[in-house]
Amino acid sequence: MDRPELSFEIVRTRPDEAQASLVGLLRSLPGRFGVPPEEFFVTDGARTYSGIVFAPHVNGEYGVIRLAEKAAAALGETVLPYAGSAPSGVDREMWEQRKRDNAAAFINNAVPLLVATKAFGMGIDKPNIRYVIHVGIPGSIEAYYQEVGRAGRDRGPAKCLLLFREFSESASRSKLDEAADLEQVRALGTSSRQAADDIDRQLFFHLRSFAGVEAELVILEQILTELGDLRRARSVELPMGPDRDREGRERALHRLRLLDVVADYLVDWSGRRFDVTLTGAGARQIIDAFLGYVEQAQPGRASGYAAVVQEERWEKPEQAVVGCARLLISFVYDTVERARRRSLREVWLAARESPDDAALRRRVLDYLSEGDVAPLLERLAEERVFRFEDWASAMADLVRPDEAQEWRGSAARLLVSYPDHPGLLLARSVSELTDPAGSLREAAATLAACIQSARGRYGSDDATTGAALTWTTDRFLQRGDAAAAATVAATARQHLPGWTPPAFGELSSAPGIAVVDLEMRLEQAVHLLDTLTSIGEI
Repeated sequence: MDRPELSFEIVRTRPDEAQASLVGLLRSLPGRFGVPPEEFFVTDGARTYSGIVFAPHVNGEYGVIRLAEKAAAALGETVLPYAGSAPSGVDREMWEQRKRDNAAAFINNAVPLLVATKAFGMGIDKPNIRYVIHVGIPGSIEAYYQEVGRAGRDRGPAKCLLLFREFSESASRSKLDEAADLEQVRALGTSSRQAADDIDRQLFFHLRSFAGVEAELVILEQILTELGDLRRARSVELPMGPDRDREGRERALHRLRLLDVVADYLVDWSGRRFDVTLTGAGARQIIDAFLGYVEQAQPGRASGYAAVVQEERWEKPEQAVVGCARLLISFVYDTVERARRRSLREVWLAARESPDDAALRRRVLDYLSEGDVAPLLERLAEERVFRFEDWASAMADLVRPDEAQEWRGSAARLLVSYPDHPGLLLARSVSELTDPAGSLREAAATLAACIQSARGRYGSDDATTGAALTWTTDRFLQRGDAAAAATVAATARQHLPGWTPPAFGELSSAPGIAVVDLEMRLEQAVHLLDTLTSIGEI
């Protein structure tokens, strides 16, 4: 998994300075390799210093065409663009030929530099790629490592530079908050065009992909109206609709297939229609299909949804399909949507909190590697019944920083599959706190999400959740880690009203602990004052 020939560097820049920063990076490359500038951006067969600039888009200010033109003007050399789809205003067939020619020129060392989207490189083995520059963070750590992996395939030294565009850390943190749902993220909006950074740009496309539960339900109900009687198994032709509607209509059919209302559907592009086969499902069949999907995807949440469905008592298929569709779409948003945001959060954290090559390499490898910890966490996450004590027992011996880093990486990767699992969120928080170089802010945010998910989605009562928080606080008190204990206690006090931490003992005078203790004393004083006022003593 490790590629020692690759060296990593994060280059931070303001969004409005990103193009200038890219030019500066390109001009710095000869010095980074110890080669005279006049010899670097020239073709020399297999000895060419070939490189790829990965652009985030096809079109726009940071699209392949614009960035290729910018690089060519700055370097005085030919720089070619490559993208899977045609840029705006370019004929599709002409672009298909042009991109093949550009790829061949680059692969055969006719040009040294290609500006491309992530579409380039799959299945291409060009051994002498000496550098990869990302303009903006990709959507996940997996995508990043796959793309930088196109460099240094001849095992010669290669540079992996990530141009990280961020306007405000606090704004990014709010938009990627573990506890925020999609509509809260949508309400935060994005920065102005001049200030749009990596997170804004990623979320722009993310929000377009997830229109919202109610918006999806409206489309699905329209599809149900067009399908007619669901109890009759038959084939139905549905119009595809305008291009702007096609994706939403097909998504609704996919949801209905998960609910076993639709057996299958075919896309007829020539006729611009969907050929749909109905199963003739009854209410029980629809409900069982929904619960089976949840059981397979998130076993720990199946019993909670079964209780909800039982309480509703849907008897007719029309009732069951609308009710289960709402639950299904909400579940997808809780899992798939959160998983993609979680992936973005992890690559953002890697870019923000990795000061050097060694830190970023370790963070990426801990995330991607299959060590001894991952199977344990996966087994616990797949349990039908969530129990905090199982996770506490698994973490009992988690002490060493290197172990904490492995736990953090494994928990972070599994959270992409189980984005709201309280055990994984707890493990992510505890491992962050156990690592001396970990982030207290990240630990607090993850712990807050753990509390919210345990109480709201996994049926953990306040007493059980409180006991888990007491255990977590106490483990750091016993180790003399006042900062970690204070982080847990402060977060728990904020998100679990009425929770009281264990005795702070000798650490009670530590700054963080003292703040928590003062807050508790003030709360007790206010409560006493309210009591005396209510009985007329004041």
